[in-house]
Amino acid sequence: MKRLLLVSTLAVFSLACAVPVSGQWGRHDTRYGYGSSVDRIAYDNGLREGRREGERDGRRGARFRYEDASAYRRGDLGYRREYGNVNRYRQAFREGFASGYADGYRRYSRGGVYPPSGSGRYTTAFDIGARDGFEKGREDARDGDRFDPRRHKWYREGDRNYNSRYGPRERYKDEYRRGFLAGYERGYREWRR
Repeated sequence: MKRLLLVSTLAVFSLACAVPVSGQWGRHDTRYGYGSSVDRIAYDNGLREGRREGERDGRRGARFRYEDASAYRRGDLGYRREYGNVNRYRQAFREGFASGYADGYRRYSRGGVYPPSGSGRYTTAFDIGARDGFEKGREDARDGDRFDPRRHKWYREGDRNYNSRYGPRERYKDEYRRGFLAGYERGYREWRR
């Protein structure tokens, strides 16, 4: 009887001391598709800050240019030393910032259009990416899949519907992926409501 009690106590103690798998770097958080809770914290910090900047620019009628924001360029707002790799934090922060900026800008710009006409010849790439991302975000949310825009082939390749009249392919890919992230986040979120 004492032996059974000792084994049970040790089992409970080792379970209580276990480190959650989703909190470790390199493990997937199945709800959001990011490698750790730190990635999610960085993404959420970027999302909030990007939304604030996008709303401000949209209200002022400024160009759709989240890359110009100092918070985006630095990418370390909210970073703490215990989070580990600052470059990994920056990547997740910037993805969140781009998505939040697009959402905030769309809400407050005249006519709700983003990016505004006249912001450059890559508007088409961003718009195509946003539509594609929105479609995939809704599909994933509807199917109960985790939040993970990067797993989609369209995002990874980045040149869906590319035409040489849109300019250099690499620039198109960059704008397409930014649009895809913004559209995916919006589609996923709206379907989950």
